[in-house]
Amino acid sequence: FEALRLPNIIGTSHVLQLAAAAGADYVHISTLGLLDAGAPESLQVDTQGLPLRSGYAQSKYVAERVVAGAVHRRWWGGGHALVVRPGMLCGDSASGASNEKDAVSMLLCGMVLEAATCTDDPRSPIPPLFNLLPVDAAAAAIASLTAPPPSKLRANAPAELPVYHLCARSSLRISLLVAWAREKGHLLNELPADEFCRRVRAVPEGHPL
Repeated sequence: FEALRLPNIIGTSHVLQLAAAAGADYVHISTLGLLDAGAPESLQVDTQGLPLRSGYAQSKYVAERVVAGAVHRRWWGGGHALVVRPGMLCGDSASGASNEKDAVSMLLCGMVLEAATCTDDPRSPIPPLFNLLPVDAAAAAIASLTAPPPSKLRANAPAELPVYHLCARSSLRISLLVAWAREKGHLLNELPADEFCRRVRAVPEGHPL
């Protein structure tokens, strides 16, 4: 949390001030990672499980409160403001360009380096499903949310800060991602959960896993 406090919380406050000074619209990009599955599109967040989530998710929750506080205290002098919570993003649907440091990329790279996976054992530590949204689809959705002219957005701005969730229509099974990696020539041996976990615990510092 402390490592992300400056960019995600203080940085949000600074960008809000810039947008307010310019009278500009503001779109805050948060994350679905701070919510339980099936949570509604609302600023009201159940924080009971938040201490167990990542520092990234925690910092994004606080940043949302900064945005909401600015709007509700009415010092916000900018245009329309809204919050967008993307889910897990993956590479561009056309070029494949992606963040090599995201969780799924690191998982796949780590398994390739170890030539090992664990998809058949019900005790596997790997989630069976991943909801992956191509980054270009997320960008297009965000752009569509801000498509109306700013003057129209301001005139019809709701009393409560609007929140939108972005995710894929369906999830992909980890077994399918592993099958695609094998089709590209990567050796991935299926291991029992106990042996796979031992391999993961033994990887050196800096390893993707």
